[in-house]
Amino acid sequence: MLSTLLSLNYPPALSGLSFFFSTILHGLSTNTQPAFYTMILQRSLSSKKMRSSLFNYPQLTGCLVDFVRTSSSTQLQYQALFCLWTLTFSNVMSNEFERRYGLTSILVQYIRSSHKEKIIRICLSMIRNLLTKARRRVMPILVGNKLIFILDSISSKGYTDVEIIHDS
Repeated sequence: MLSTLLSLNYPPALSGLSFFFSTILHGLSTNTQPAFYTMILQRSLSSKKMRSSLFNYPQLTGCLVDFVRTSSSTQLQYQALFCLWTLTFSNVMSNEFERRYGLTSILVQYIRSSHKEKIIRICLSMIRNLLTKARRRVMPILVGNKLIFILDSISSKGYTDVEIIHDS
């Protein structure tokens, strides 16, 4: 299975997407080399067709959200967040994220609790995208989670990453 996945062109032809996504889902669900599978998925999401197709494969999108919630590895969390971040550039996908997965509250929790700048940076970037594309759905959740106070705290921490300061 792994050798077949590696032999696919990136992004794979639309006819091979079901196999591609099923293979990645299996690898992530069984915790078989999750870093490898998220890396392959990241690589494929540079294509708009792949991003649309991924969002229409809710088992895998849900698996990525679960990975974000439960993984103890900062790198795996980042890779899963990166894959989800690529989807937040679409109006349709951004509006569906909160409805399907409750992603906004997860992002705020990560911003509140993470000590890793790259996790905070990608969560802030996702929230910025979600606000741009799905303001009505996301804003009440951000207010309810007191994001403004968290952003004030971030501003005073003196992060070295200029994107964190810009996004907050």
